[in-house]
Formats: sequence, C-alpha cells, structure tokens
Amino acid sequence: MLSALQNFEMAFLIGQTIRDIIVVAVTSSNNLPTLTGFDGSPSFILACPGISLTPFITSADVDANDTTSISLMGPLLTFINFIQSNNYRDSVFLSIAPTLSDVSANPYYFYLNVGDDACPYNGQAQSYYSVFVLPPTNGYCLAQSTTQLSLENKFSVYPNPAENFVNIKSSLNESIIMIEVIDASGKMIKSCKSYSSAIFKFDLLDIAKGSYILHLKTEKSEEFIRISKI
Repeated sequence: MLSALQNFEMAFLIGQTIRDIIVVAVTSSNNLPTLTGFDGSPSFILACPGISLTPFITSADVDANDTTSISLMGPLLTFINFIQSNNYRDSVFLSIAPTLSDVSANPYYFYLNVGDDACPYNGQAQSYYSVFVLPPTNGYCLAQSTTQLSLENKFSVYPNPAENFVNIKSSLNESIIMIEVIDASGKMIKSCKSYSSAIFKFDLLDIAKGSYILHLKTEKSEEFIRISKI
C-alpha cells in the first residue's frame, strides 16, 4: 500500500514523499472480553432528581486465564461516580445522583472500554450506556419516591425475557387493576386497566424488541419491574 505525504506552503505544493506501507493480518486465538448492561441486563437506566441509584456493570471473558480491566472512555458526567473493583474479572459500581439541573429531554451517554491481558495481542471492546434523567413530575419518578424498583416482590413476572407475552401474578393474591409499559425514555406506550384476577397473561405482540419497565398496581400495592422483549 502506497502512502503519499505532501508538504504545502502558502497553498503551493513544495514537496512530496512516497512511502510503501505493508499491512499484515494475523490470526489470533484470543476472544474479546465483554461488558454487561446495568445490573447485568439493559444498557439504559431511568433516573430521577433526588433519588440515588447504585447499579453495577461487570466484565466477562471466555478465556479463563485472561484478566479484564474496565476504563471510562467518556464523557465524564458530573452526577455519576465510578468505583472499580479491580478484581480478576473487573466490575464497575456506579453512584448515580442527578439533581433538578440534570433533567433533560435527551439521554446522557457514556461508554466504557474493557480490555484483557492476553499476549501478544490484547483484546479490547467498548459498550455504550445511556441514562435518562426524568422530571420529578413524571409518573415513574413520583412512584419512585415511595416505591423501590423491583425489590419488594409484590408481583412475579414470567417468562422474562419474553417473546409474545408475560404472566403477571400478584404475590399477595390481590386483583390487578392496572398494567402500564414504560419505554427507555420514560414514555408510557401501553396501558391496560380493571382486571379482576390476581394473575394475568399480558400480550407483548404489539411491542418492539427491547427493555421496558412494567408499572403494576392492585388496590393495595404497586411495583415497577424491568422486562425484556426478545
């Protein structure tokens, strides 16, 4: 492959050097390391002003002898702190604490690099992540102020991930009165109300593949649960 280096002065070409560059492709048996999403699943997360989140991101490598290392490639977001475990399989713990000034109609993005120590060719891979900071008046944020996401086990949802439907069951055997599906931007894209049963088969056929939040309610309980449509 020939490469030409040209030298200009006052917009006039005054010299040129030709170099012959050889590119050699070699076969490597090293497998690239990978990164999970937040808490092992989606690569986006919903956040609310005044409510702190502590998700984690972990690395993996099918080459058992390789040690992995995660680094933040940017951009640096003022409301997110990164803490590395620096273990054999590196992990990153995040502290996400947005304020009112961080509320935005557009998501915040950052990306991480994960590398391994294979010789002679190190493996490198990148993953992008997004954080949606919703206004405090958003229904998701209003519920978050009194309900912890997916920790109270008031409902069971299965299968998850799901293809065409999920079964939703009230763990307290209460009648389900509302089911809402919230997308990555915090927008409600589907809503069903007034069921008379503690278990319901919920149709996902009209929903695109991706990660969502289910907002579930009975007369006495409420919960938000992450689901994935595959």
